[in-house]
Amino acid sequence: MHLVTLGTSFQALYLVFLLFFVVFVINLFVLSAFFLVRAIQLKMKNIAIFGIAVLSIGIGFIGNMLFGLGGIFEEICVSIGFTLIVVFTNLTFHKNKGYKYKLIPIIVIIFAIINLILRLLNVQYHTSSIYYIAQSFDIIYTFFVFFWLGFSSLKAYQSLEKVSIPPWVRYRYRLLSIAGFTLGLQAIPEIFAPPGSHYGDPNAIVVLAFGLTALIVLISSIFFMLAWIIPSWLKTYLNKDYKRIEDPELNEKEILNLVRNDLS
Repeated sequence: MHLVTLGTSFQALYLVFLLFFVVFVINLFVLSAFFLVRAIQLKMKNIAIFGIAVLSIGIGFIGNMLFGLGGIFEEICVSIGFTLIVVFTNLTFHKNKGYKYKLIPIIVIIFAIINLILRLLNVQYHTSSIYYIAQSFDIIYTFFVFFWLGFSSLKAYQSLEKVSIPPWVRYRYRLLSIAGFTLGLQAIPEIFAPPGSHYGDPNAIVVLAFGLTALIVLISSIFFMLAWIIPSWLKTYLNKDYKRIEDPELNEKEILNLVRNDLS
């Protein structure tokens, strides 16, 4: 396959996308620290699980990109993170529900194992067919994990529309749903990268493919950050038409209990 080498404009674009990726990784570690601290403060297992999930994904990226531990190391860490995100979704939105909800983490674990096997086969055999099968399955796997988070958050947002609470509380779940659905698309651009390509390769197609991925994950991480660390000015803006004078500062535990009760 003919590789399109980088010109000056693409070199500049590569640096921009690299900056996006660096900001995204930093954001991951900030989010993980925030969730772990809040989990200790509120004694909430699901928040701790999400913090560990985000941390695992960040370690995977850093281990591969910065320390050269390889793509398989990254895949293992990311798969652990994805599985924990589904566990978080179930504990947060679907706790004490039927067996069909408990099947979803099992399905994700099976997906993770299949995805890892395909990655190992791709590393060993380096064939185009295995590469595109692995990339296609990764799209399905990623979409499943984050669609479930986005869908669950959206249902929570809709369920709270008739509840008398400040609008910013509901809007948190709208932001989470946007972040989830957006992240579900992040694996799609990578399928257009040539087989055997890696982050940082001097190839215009690779720069565009991985650059779009970096942009998607950065935007999604910002939505995640805003959902959990909503600035006071944004709360004021969202509450501008709220009739109730008192605006109780509900913490994560109170909000999640309210959501669970309304979804049950």
